[in-house]
Amino acid sequence: MNRLGTLSFRITQERAVRLRQVYSLITALSFLDAYEVVTKVSDSQWNPNGLMAPIFDFVGRSWGREVLFQLQPYSVALVVLALLVAAVGYKPRLAFAVAAVFSLFCFSLTVAARGLRHPEAPMIVSLFLCALMPWSSQKERFVDLWTIHLQRALFVFVFVASGLQKVWLSGAEWLGGDALKHHLLWAQLAYAHTEPSAFQLGFNQMLAGLPDLLIVFLGGGVVVAELLLPFFLYVKRVRAGALFLLLLMVVLFRFTLFVPFNGIYVLFVFWLGAFDRDEAVGT
Repeated sequence: MNRLGTLSFRITQERAVRLRQVYSLITALSFLDAYEVVTKVSDSQWNPNGLMAPIFDFVGRSWGREVLFQLQPYSVALVVLALLVAAVGYKPRLAFAVAAVFSLFCFSLTVAARGLRHPEAPMIVSLFLCALMPWSSQKERFVDLWTIHLQRALFVFVFVASGLQKVWLSGAEWLGGDALKHHLLWAQLAYAHTEPSAFQLGFNQMLAGLPDLLIVFLGGGVVVAELLLPFFLYVKRVRAGALFLLLLMVVLFRFTLFVPFNGIYVLFVFWLGAFDRDEAVGT
């Protein structure tokens, strides 16, 4: 078989349309939930970095930093509008490119002002990949969306990289449960930009107060899940269970550690069975 052929991902035009619609709507909702509006920031807090830093510096010197914050509402609206345009199928590649560029602006601005630990890089990369996808026309029966493989690889990389980081930086503490207990008790201080409810804090304290053996099981389970479960997604028989456990872990992390993982939610779409490869018999 041609090696390039193994990189193809042929799905019907109908499924490609469904994939684009579901992905666009979930990304729009995730973006609105993940993005934190910034109105002003002191000089000591302002720390632009990354791809947008030169642009931020240029705008700041030319017109003042306030202009960047004034552009926020329009940029957010443009990202959501572009995703809705992509969902209906009007020039989807251009729409995804617009959404990617302006979401990069929005998240970079928030990071520069707030220093968030988890910028939504997976969401931005995924949008750029969707801008590269050769989305179908009504005349095509099958569509070769090769970038789905890259979307899946990105999903796996995010989890495995997180697990490797835990092992590398504090493996004994995570496997022993101490790191998880620390995060559960002090998350409200580490993520002071959030406003956790009394129920959330009580839930954290309840988890941290579990017997040591259960804490060890939970802490080690997080590391093992991040390192191993993503690879089970390539086995169809166990994919649903692996997806459920990974989604459950992400939701619990969001609830207990107040860490937004919205960029990960949108990547779950590319593992749904409804969008699996079609058997193009006779084509």
